[in-house]
Amino acid sequence: MNHTFSHLFENLPPDAQKIVNDFDDVVQSVRPLSSKQFLHLPEDIRGLSHRLTDERSRRRVGYLNETAALTAYVRYFQWWNLVRLTRLFAGLGEECFSVPDDGVCLDVGSGPLTVPIALWLARPELRAKKLTWYCLDYSQNALAFGEDMFLAVAARTIAAAAARTGTAAEVRTVAARTSASSEPCGEADAERSGGCPWKIVRVKGELGTQIRRRADFISCANMFNEAVQLSGKPPEFTAKKAAAELSGYAAAGARIFVVEPGIPPAARFLFALRDALFRKNCTVLAPCPRGMQRAVSPEAGTGSSCPMDARRGGKWCHFVFAAECAPAKLLKLSAAARLPKERAALSFLLVQTESAGSRQPCVQTESAGSSAAAGRSAKTCSAVTRSSVNRSAGTRSAAPAALSGSVELRVASDPIRLPGGRTGYYACSRLGLTLAVERPAPSQSQPSDTVRPRAICPAVAPNGSGRAATECAAVTRPAAACPVSPVSGDLIDAPLPKYVKTDAKSGAVVVDLA
Repeated sequence: MNHTFSHLFENLPPDAQKIVNDFDDVVQSVRPLSSKQFLHLPEDIRGLSHRLTDERSRRRVGYLNETAALTAYVRYFQWWNLVRLTRLFAGLGEECFSVPDDGVCLDVGSGPLTVPIALWLARPELRAKKLTWYCLDYSQNALAFGEDMFLAVAARTIAAAAARTGTAAEVRTVAARTSASSEPCGEADAERSGGCPWKIVRVKGELGTQIRRRADFISCANMFNEAVQLSGKPPEFTAKKAAAELSGYAAAGARIFVVEPGIPPAARFLFALRDALFRKNCTVLAPCPRGMQRAVSPEAGTGSSCPMDARRGGKWCHFVFAAECAPAKLLKLSAAARLPKERAALSFLLVQTESAGSRQPCVQTESAGSSAAAGRSAKTCSAVTRSSVNRSAGTRSAAPAALSGSVELRVASDPIRLPGGRTGYYACSRLGLTLAVERPAPSQSQPSDTVRPRAICPAVAPNGSGRAATECAAVTRPAAACPVSPVSGDLIDAPLPKYVKTDAKSGAVVVDLA
């Protein structure tokens, strides 16, 4: 294997994984349901699913103020969102969440605080920082519910840490704080959370509502997809307005994170938002690979060409992982609500605003055995336009000088069967649309019309089900000891070919991985 890679979706620390697996227990400890309410929960979830999809035009803006809707949302939709976001946050590099101590964070459309909870679980290095979170939403009920859950989650992780490293007296003290009854906001929150240094400030409002301080980290989760579909206006219009509002909240060098469902309309909006933020001198930290992170022309404000912009029915930028990685209890609830899932999907954008001082670009954590990527990452990557590549389908030509060295690819498709037992993956790169091709190992004797299976190491799934993990295990095994094929979201650093070849069907530039 002559390429290196890092995963977009990673497994969580053990204490965080336990909470995600047992999130229903956390919710029950905060807002318990009766046995009768549990019986109605699957139908309430299914009903809310209709309101969020085919009946969205008739849904009230403040629907989460309704007790039944909020209960169904937290116990199902928020749980799924935590599964997605925690694995995504765990896979991104620390620099993506570079927030100073005493920093300010803003979560727009916060609802029941899904993003703050996910960040607390997935990024242990942030737990010791004093952060002020402004959580902005129409629904005060959702914000209050979310704050109670965040404090309960924080208390459990702090108690688990004390149990691992502290004395028996410290464990008893933290346990007493964890079980303390709810009290009004203030100093009692520190007791309920076991001493969590994060401060939650609930703000009723919408995007554009003023907050007191500039934010170092700004997040929006599953908010713009609804706004775009209900507005009836082109996504470019909404994106331009959103970019102005979000950048208006931002401090110098702030991170802006937006995540939406992994569907074409959401991907098209994120592409438009990316271009609008380029015009404000922002730099993309993820998911765009090297050579796609800045505007082609700062004067013109146009972004680097994206081959997966979801226009005209084309490919769209989204990433998936197997639903079997989700908690077993959540999968059972999905089946009861007749909403089974085979995989979880999302589209996202993470940018950094312009700052007076320079910061190192964000990189994903690398798999063990891929240290060679560091050397290649240090090289300067020249932006290469699609016109620099021979577009003739299936033709070969001498590679131009600009194509020497390596190229960074972001995988954004399922495996594709190719002739000769090869496997392909559509990816984004500075070359444009790219087809990464993995050739079968010499020892393999498989039919040419089958996909080469990923190497699977025995492991226990992180969902606590006890069954052997498949894709769940891929993010935990050392690349040198157990080589694997790429999966959706992987960032691959591959050598450029000596000759350039394009795929006859898609026109994508072909890059061999092995």
